[in-house]
Parts: sequence; structure tokens; C-alpha cells
Amino acid sequence: MRINPKIYHAADGKEAIDVQKLEDERVIEIYSMDDFEDIYNEYTSQSKFYVWSSEDGINYRIYVENGYYEGLKDLYSANINKVWLDFWDECEKIGNKFSKQIIMPLTLLCVIIYLIGVSVWHWKLWICILILGTFLVLIMFLNRLSKKKISDVNVKSVAEIKKYLGEKHFDELLEFQRGYADAFYERKYPDELDDEDKDNSLEEKENSTDVKENEDKKNEEN
Repeated sequence: MRINPKIYHAADGKEAIDVQKLEDERVIEIYSMDDFEDIYNEYTSQSKFYVWSSEDGINYRIYVENGYYEGLKDLYSANINKVWLDFWDECEKIGNKFSKQIIMPLTLLCVIIYLIGVSVWHWKLWICILILGTFLVLIMFLNRLSKKKISDVNVKSVAEIKKYLGEKHFDELLEFQRGYADAFYERKYPDELDDEDKDNSLEEKENSTDVKENEDKKNEEN
């Protein structure tokens, strides 16, 4: 499956952190995102700490931020990566089937019926609108069915990963993943966070002073 092909060659000539050769001849190379300034800035600014890339669906490269990789290294083992590649391949198959075997034939059939109906049977406008509406409803239903199949494959893939890692360890990694963005920005912008804490402290102090002054005024009035 082709994924972000534009950034694939950014790692040409660079040394990978890890190289994984799968049994089906697919190869996965893992690189430190920190070594690629443009990729690093683009993705970490969106709180994305890893990105996959492939031009041919056989050779893959993963760019992953150092701290993220160190904390979640087990999620980037060959076995886990293979699960995700299989998942993407299955999603691509479902998408292609939906597009080529369902959408395109249905669209062609709808166009043919419309042209015959207008030119031969002299259908009125409301009949054409009815056919178009039926076609759109059918497409929506089939699209929902396609998404359901992809969701089922995703659930199966996650269950496979849980089985491999163990549910407890999987939950620990998931917890680390959820909190990593905050930890990353605290580490990257410590001065800004200190200034924010100072501002909050000053605001609390001012509020406290205002409350005390109001209480003093009330006591004087009484």
C-alpha cells in the first residue's frame, strides 16, 4: 500500500534504527524523526510523533520521534508492524472492491438507464430525480457497509496485538501514548510553561487580594 510517498526518499543514505525483513519480502526501516527537521516540525506540531511512508507497498519507512519510540518500542516490533501492514492491505482491498466492483458499475448502470429513459421512454423530470435519489441512498448504504467491514478488521487487528503483547502491557503502552503529547510539549517548551504557571499564580494572588479588600470594606461598613 502506498503511504506518504513524498517523504520516503528523505531517509536515503541515512542509517536506520532498525531494519525488519518480513517473511512475505516486505521490508520495514525505522528512522529517528529527530534527524529530519522538516518531517519533525511538520508532524510534531500536529501532535503526531510517527509517520509511515512507502512508494511501492513493499518497502516501508517509519519516521518516529525519539522519546515516543523509546517509550513505545514494543509497538514497533516486526510482529506488530506486520499486523498493521496486513490491516492496511485489507482496507485497500475493501476500498478497491467498493469502488471498482460496486460504485463504478452502479454509476454506469444509472447513467445508461437515465439516457434510455430520457431519449427513448421520454421520462419526466420527477422520475429521473427518483432514480438519482435511489442511487444515492444505495451508495450511502454500501459505503456504511464498507466502513463496517474496515471497523471489524481493525478490531481484529487490535485484538491480535493485545494477544501478542498481553492485555496489561498493551494498556500500559496505550496509557503512555495518551499522555505523551503533554509530556513532549512540557519538555520542549519548559520556559513557556513556567511563564504560564507564574501568570496563573499572579492571577490567583490578585484574586485573593480582591477578595480580602472586599471583606475589609464590608467590615468597615458594618
